[in-house]
Amino acid sequence: MDEDGCVNLNEQPSDDELMIAFQKGDQAAFDILYKRYWVPLHVALRRRAGGNREMADELYDDAFCRVIEAKGTFNPSKGCFRAWLYQIAFNKLRSLFRTSEIFLRAVAVVLSEKQPAPLIEATSVRVLLKDLPASERRVMELIVSGEFTLSQVADVMGVSVQRVYRLRHDAVKRLRRQYGVHQFHSVFQTTETE
Repeated sequence: MDEDGCVNLNEQPSDDELMIAFQKGDQAAFDILYKRYWVPLHVALRRRAGGNREMADELYDDAFCRVIEAKGTFNPSKGCFRAWLYQIAFNKLRSLFRTSEIFLRAVAVVLSEKQPAPLIEATSVRVLLKDLPASERRVMELIVSGEFTLSQVADVMGVSVQRVYRLRHDAVKRLRRQYGVHQFHSVFQTTETE
C-alpha cells in the first residue's frame, strides 16, 4: 500500500491490508478481495449448499454486499479478514437454511461423501444439529465446511484452540451417543495447518 492507503497493484497485499484500504475508499482493493475469494469461498458455499451453483453464486454476492455494508465494523485486531468474511457468508447460508429444506439436502451430501455406513436420515441429522448447544453446533458447521483449521475456527468464535477441541469432542460424543455411529469423528476432522 502507498502512503495514501491505496493498493499498489505491483505488490501482493494481505487480505487485511486490502480491507483497510477499502475502508479508506479504495475500490480496487475491494475488487481484488472479491476476485481472490471467488474460488475458495464459492467452493465452500457450493459444497454446503448441496452442490447448488446458483445458490452459491447468490450467497457469495450477498456476502460481499454485506462486506460493503459492514466495512466499518472490520477490525483486524479482532480477527483476520478471511475469518470475518467466512462468518458473514456462513451466516447468510444459515439464514437461508433456516427457511429452506435445502438444509436437509446439504447435510445429506456432506455425510454421504464421508460416511461409508448407510446414510443417516437427513431429518434426524437436522434434529440432532438443532439440539446441539449453539457453540458445539457452530464448531461443527465450520469444521464441516472444510475451509478452516482449528485455529481459524477459534479465531472466528473468539475462543481458544483448546476450547474448539473440547467443543468438537463433545459434539462428536453426542452424535455417537444419539446414532450409535463411530465414523462421525472422521466426518468432523480438520487439518491443523498454521
